Amino acid sequence: MALWQLAKEGVDAIGVEQFGVGHDRGGAGGESRIFRLAYKEGPEYVPLLLRSRELWLELNSLSPIPIFHPCGALTIGRPEHSDLSQVFNSIEQFGLDHRVLSISEMAGIYPQHRLHEGEVGIFDPAGGLLIPQQAIEAAVGAAKNHGAIVLEQTEVLEIDANSTGVAIATTNGTIRAKRAVVAAGVWSKKLLPGRSGRFEILRSVLHWFGTKDPALFMPDRFPVGIRRSGPDSNFSFFPTLDGSEIKCNLHIDKTAVADPDAFDGTISEEYSEFVKDQITGLVQGLDPGRIRAKGYLDGYSADNHPFFGDVPGHDNLTVLSGFSGHGFKIAPAIGEAVAEHVRFQRTTIDMSHMAFNRQMDDKKDLLERNSE
Repeated sequence: MALWQLAKEGVDAIGVEQFGVGHDRGGAGGESRIFRLAYKEGPEYVPLLLRSRELWLELNSLSPIPIFHPCGALTIGRPEHSDLSQVFNSIEQFGLDHRVLSISEMAGIYPQHRLHEGEVGIFDPAGGLLIPQQAIEAAVGAAKNHGAIVLEQTEVLEIDANSTGVAIATTNGTIRAKRAVVAAGVWSKKLLPGRSGRFEILRSVLHWFGTKDPALFMPDRFPVGIRRSGPDSNFSFFPTLDGSEIKCNLHIDKTAVADPDAFDGTISEEYSEFVKDQITGLVQGLDPGRIRAKGYLDGYSADNHPFFGDVPGHDNLTVLSGFSGHGFKIAPAIGEAVAEHVRFQRTTIDMSHMAFNRQMDDKKDLLERNSE
């Protein structure tokens, strides 16, 4: 997204990708992502989400294949739950369009969800389903159309930033530039040890369940969403475009990953059975005999806010890291902010909550670190 925005503004830009464009080995893996405006993570993200939605629609118009499907988004749980309270705070502060649905209304409109007593559904009509691989391909294609150069299957080996510029050593030679933007996800630690912000590499596990009646699980009938119904019943859910499956991400403690290059995404049958027991009790109409699962890599900071800014002491080296849980849905606005920062050393949207030198709570519960 940064490459797209930089190239669109006439900056001579080169994008370097160690794998292929649109790969699933990093934070964009998993076939789909949620977009929400009514945001439980805090109202400071809503301006980024509002701008991102405009840019998602712009990128949609540039892509031969739809990448953003505005089917709306649901948040399900008790109104007094802290996450639902945050959703209501975001709605109130920014006057966001929404609808609060009772158990009976949910049963009539979204019968796939089995609610507990006292729970409600909050429908966010501006939400939707994102297709990450196609979105990345569309953004890179738009960048190329504006003159950007893209080097695929090219690993960055070292970045040397000094007062004269930046030298980027790669497996295909050295690139010299005035400045560099590093958005390397979980590989940031390896690429910039000690200079990429304090974040952990964690494993996220995603499951896909077959559906008995695909028509009931198309995006217009089964919007994306999150649920807060108890320690083993907190999860996010996603339709597939043909309704044949839904994806679920059970929000439980994540395990640390020491080396992203040695990561194995295989999931045990025992864990998949546990997830199946939780999900099939709350989502009706699934085929528990059809299930697949895979692990992915995520990077989370201690306070669950990402890092955006120049490496201290190097004003020509901008780093983006620790974006998991937020990153994909706000990626277009972040890309635009990078372009502003590179060109003008300022951003239109306040990014102070992502500052490198902020105070962080190291005791943040891993339960809340959710890949969406």
